[in-house]
Amino acid sequence: AFFSARMAESFDSDSDYWHGAETFVATAAAGVANVLVTNPLWIAVTRLQGGLSALPAVADRRSRPCWPCAGVIPNLILILFPALRQTIYDALLRLAGAAPE
Repeated sequence: AFFSARMAESFDSDSDYWHGAETFVATAAAGVANVLVTNPLWIAVTRLQGGLSALPAVADRRSRPCWPCAGVIPNLILILFPALRQTIYDALLRLAGAAPE
């Protein structure tokens, strides 16, 4: 109910620019949260599938204190594409007049 009311409220506003920026920021924030929460889990899964321990050796952890952060930067870059796609999709919906009533 909250999201449908918020969506209807956002379609009532006059500025399409702010709708696009709002959609982009919300989608990108969701992607960032997803990457930051799930990346350490995927690293552990990948290590286990490779026949290694889920945690690196103590010496490796000392040399790389942020070992769960491996691969975060490329994943953060990759969230831009779905965010742009969702923004374009919402803009096309508004242009087509498919706003919820």
